[in-house]
Amino acid sequence: MEIVISAKVPLLQKNNFMTGYTILIAFGWCVISLPVVIRAAERWNLFDPVGPLKLHTRRVSRMGGVAVTSAVAVSLLSSRTSHAVRYLLLALFLLWVTGMIDDVRGLSPGLRLMAQAIAALILCCGADLTLPLLEKRPLGWVITALFVVTLINAFNLLDGADGVAAGVAAIIASGYLALGQQSGASQASAAALLGSYLGFLVFNFPPAKIFLGDSGSTSLGLIIAFAGLSLRQSSPVMSGGVFISTVFAGLPLLDLVLAIFRRLRSGGSPFTGDRRHFYDLLLQRGWSPRKVALSTYAITAGFVLVGLKSSQSSPVDAAGLILAAAIPFLFVAVHLGALRPAV
Repeated sequence: MEIVISAKVPLLQKNNFMTGYTILIAFGWCVISLPVVIRAAERWNLFDPVGPLKLHTRRVSRMGGVAVTSAVAVSLLSSRTSHAVRYLLLALFLLWVTGMIDDVRGLSPGLRLMAQAIAALILCCGADLTLPLLEKRPLGWVITALFVVTLINAFNLLDGADGVAAGVAAIIASGYLALGQQSGASQASAAALLGSYLGFLVFNFPPAKIFLGDSGSTSLGLIIAFAGLSLRQSSPVMSGGVFISTVFAGLPLLDLVLAIFRRLRSGGSPFTGDRRHFYDLLLQRGWSPRKVALSTYAITAGFVLVGLKSSQSSPVDAAGLILAAAIPFLFVAVHLGALRPAV
């Protein structure tokens, strides 16, 4: 027994060192590169336009995706890059380029969705990632890609108020790291995510000096999907761990469901933007941007704690925990007006 313990301790220390190293590289790269990105945006006039669907009334760059996505890539490349992570980087590059074009020139929803689907298929087919009970290929890849696209758009919609998306991402990444060394790819991507978005929060926490833009928010959803799917690949099929991804991302996913239902209910397109998201409703009630950001962090932390608990529970108990977390959020959101059409 002593021999086994002595063999595991150095390995655990090495894994912890690599995780800390990845976080530090991502954080440092993001913090150093963001002032450069802000100055470049000012020089080339790359600002998020003011409009009826925008909260800001001053010129703010939306090129944050340049810094955070490159920080994720550099930190992953500087660590031990696995086979699966290589496909993550390839899919991430495609999504980042698409987002950059959309941020600078604009793209139709159809083209954006097509790029997201291709990136998701690259990730799922290349890294051989599938949802539990969907191991049969290629159907499992296609359905899993739909799950990835859903997370991509959920986080894209979440990026509508200062500090919200970045802070939520950092908390979710912390949740994956708290699960321990269950998957090297999941651990590495979560560490890169945590470091880069903590660095971004230095400049994005209210009042924001820079926004993520589509190149940052869509990439965020892809990385979180990868971290969850990589974790699921190492979890027993019928354990509570299969709920981890959806529980950790409970806030953006539920907000996405409410947005789609609200827009279809009012006879509009699900791709038509509005200002009825959860954070919008809080701002409309007079909450300060900082209070709104902190409240989303608290809600996400609650979902993460439920996810951690469900990972140690039976599927039935885990489902009960998830409902106990989701129902109060839905009740409050609907009470605030999440299903009312925009006026």
